Amino acid sequence: MKSMPGVAELLLEVGWKLLPEDVRQKLTNRLLLAEARAAITIPKTEAVTLTSSANRGQFYTEVLSEGNARAGKELPRASLILTCRNEEKSIGTFLDSIARQTQLPNEVVIYDGGSTDQTVPLIKKWHDSQKTRLFDLRLIEGTPSSIAAGRNRAAEAARYEVLLLTDAGTMLDKDWAKHLLEPLATDPTLDAVMGWYRPIVELPLQAALAHFLVPSLDTIDAATFLPSARSLALRRSSLLAVGGYPEHLSRAGEDSLFDYYLKTVVKRVAFAPEAICYWRMPRDIGALFRTIAGYARGDAEGGVIAWRYYLTLLSHALKLGIEGFALLLTLMLALVAGSALLLILPLALSVLFARRLWQVYLSYQPFHGADTPAERLWRLVALSIMCSAQVYGFISGYRARPQVEQRRIGATTKGHLVLLLPEPLHYDPTEKHCARFQQLLTERWYVTALYASQPTHTAPIFEHPQSECYRRSEFRLDAWQEKHHTFLSNPQRSFAYLDLCNDGLSRELSQALEKLGATVLAG
Repeated sequence: MKSMPGVAELLLEVGWKLLPEDVRQKLTNRLLLAEARAAITIPKTEAVTLTSSANRGQFYTEVLSEGNARAGKELPRASLILTCRNEEKSIGTFLDSIARQTQLPNEVVIYDGGSTDQTVPLIKKWHDSQKTRLFDLRLIEGTPSSIAAGRNRAAEAARYEVLLLTDAGTMLDKDWAKHLLEPLATDPTLDAVMGWYRPIVELPLQAALAHFLVPSLDTIDAATFLPSARSLALRRSSLLAVGGYPEHLSRAGEDSLFDYYLKTVVKRVAFAPEAICYWRMPRDIGALFRTIAGYARGDAEGGVIAWRYYLTLLSHALKLGIEGFALLLTLMLALVAGSALLLILPLALSVLFARRLWQVYLSYQPFHGADTPAERLWRLVALSIMCSAQVYGFISGYRARPQVEQRRIGATTKGHLVLLLPEPLHYDPTEKHCARFQQLLTERWYVTALYASQPTHTAPIFEHPQSECYRRSEFRLDAWQEKHHTFLSNPQRSFAYLDLCNDGLSRELSQALEKLGATVLAG
């Protein structure tokens, strides 16, 4: 049975009809684009979860029986890479946690992104104080840069094929590296091993926030899980296949977007929840708001992750805002009129407002596992701040998307290339079309891939930060030209196309591209 619309829904319907037609059309177009992004799903990857010693033993036995394991082979040589900035309060304990590893990395590469505190001197002092050099520590003193750029510079400097990733503001469980490296040593078909993280809780606010930010292990689907860059091992070839961490985002959200691209190229991964990294959570309301707003801004700028959640949250926020404004307006009118009878309306609206707010709160299950009234209260406080920060961060990130997209496209120095394909590519470096696509990316082209038909393969469609992909029948050349006008009109950038379909429609598109100034690229 359909529920009755609330005050906010009725006011929205009336307000929509009062808008000029051209404004409604623009809003409709934006909503359709947002809905299209909300419909994006995380690619599924073949995954195995290693949840216990017995489970790991079964995994290794099965791999050995399949003839895939490197029986008796030592763990792979690995580089632990990270970036840091102004971590003087935690860098010492972090480095100590590396030194206590039961399986030490062969090297640690730290890229400092322009620290203005004592982080760099403390790293050097810690290194000099080690009587026994447990591993090679290399510190790169860089300029102020994003987290993504710092990780990429550290990866470029790393010597080994296997990369361990974490964050400087964490502490690592003593078996962290061991649990990440063992599966890679045992099964060469694995492209990555995803670790886990737990919060460091010292304050009631942190405990409340952990309830919402750290999911329960039994809810994790390893096939679609997006691992945090604070606990991850992967092969360098996988990182290079997706162009490293996306540097076009303003500040945060780079690991989730990187994971999305990574899921389109890796064939098989393992989830090792016993590879635990302890994460320092925000300690006060200001830090909490900034952190969560940064995550939300990054998700909005990336245009891929969790848009369904954010659009739902924005819908709740809009309706609460409308009902809250109506409540204040009617209350002011009643007070000005001095009529007790008129107070009935704001009283009714306050009940409706509180009911809607409570329903939003309950959708987050804020009281699950909370034993005391104080815990419940702190969770409501944390949830209120978190949702407010997410609304603010997502809106600011959405507004910044045009500039972020310009940075993403502008990072490709060669120019624009339209690639006409029979079907979407899946990641297979031995397949000729995929190999050609990778070559174009390496040459620093920005590639618009147009495919003629739905894929005949079941693998995830290969996506990359230097490309965008359209079904040919849905491609609109005029809209694409408008989006890329700044770059297409730049005489220092090339503009070309490559037709790997050679059918009637692809030839028509090729002719249209030539009229815009594109030249044919030899296949």
